[in-house]
Amino acid sequence: AHHVSDTAPSAAVLDRLVHAYGANRDLAALFTAMFTDPAFAAAQGTLVIGPVEWLVGVVRTLRVPVKTDADAANLLRVLRSMGQLPFYPPSVGGWPSGQAWLSTATVDLRLQAATALARAGDLSALDGSAPSRVDAVAHLLGIESWSPRSSAVLRAAAGNPQVLVALAVNTPEYLTN
Repeated sequence: AHHVSDTAPSAAVLDRLVHAYGANRDLAALFTAMFTDPAFAAAQGTLVIGPVEWLVGVVRTLRVPVKTDADAANLLRVLRSMGQLPFYPPSVGGWPSGQAWLSTATVDLRLQAATALARAGDLSALDGSAPSRVDAVAHLLGIESWSPRSSAVLRAAAGNPQVLVALAVNTPEYLTN
């Protein structure tokens, strides 16, 4: 359940999945039932990604070079500030999930980190005219579409690719799966 949504599936959904799995323990039928269930599609965009997934995703997408120990230390410093240092969870239960790290205290930190990563990364996919950059950044980040609110903010920043990327990786569309 925690790979799709923070909310546990309903009894009806569980019944459908158990029935598909059946006495023969048919994994193909279980996965087909799971991925085609309306509840699966309805959960899209509700699971907040964590700081590690966010940071690694931005670094990989923008092809930010991490060549030295100092580069890695800077990334670890960002994660520590966000409260999710790899291999050091606060308890045996791991880190808090969901919106816990989307506090107002971390907004500035995420924007600063995103700006630095955009400055260091490869933004060549955003070459071209400013109006099409909003679509190009969506494609680069794997975003199907922007909400009207995100789109308006991103269009205002389209003239500056670094600012555009820093804002885009902090939109609800990027911060949720």
